[in-house]
Amino acid sequence: MAKERYVNTKFWDDTYIISLDPSEKLLFLYLLTNPLTNIAGVYEITPRRISFDTGFEKDMVRRILDRFEADGRIKYQDGWVAIKNFIKHQKTKIHTVKRGIEIALQAAPEWVYTFIDYDSLSYLNLNLKFNYKQLDYPFPKEGWLCTSCGYHNTHTAGYCLRCKEEKE
Repeated sequence: MAKERYVNTKFWDDTYIISLDPSEKLLFLYLLTNPLTNIAGVYEITPRRISFDTGFEKDMVRRILDRFEADGRIKYQDGWVAIKNFIKHQKTKIHTVKRGIEIALQAAPEWVYTFIDYDSLSYLNLNLKFNYKQLDYPFPKEGWLCTSCGYHNTHTAGYCLRCKEEKE
């Protein structure tokens, strides 16, 4: 099953987006919607993958990522990208969305918490000491949680039954 990302039509009216050239607009939209993104907007991706998917040369990808970093919109470090304010645009009142954010942030490097301004998300009461074995879920505690979609897999195959991502 494919993940869905909805982009508000006001995206194109954002003053920052208006200031970008067409290549930068495409790359920013790609960072929001590519197949590797997750509900927290924090994920691993290589410039090579971005280049392949967008058709941009790797040096152009790096230049645009550097601009987004200088502008404080993203941070790209050690193969991970974190998108500022991504979580604020999610429907966090839905339990499964909140849980997916917790799972994605658990897998992320520590530098992510300072970049995304974790303290400003305190209203979410995220549990980043999340351990599914301690929670009372209606499914068996054996198995593994997919870091992309949060689905609890009880089979031994190396991929998630819901989103088909490989087990990490």
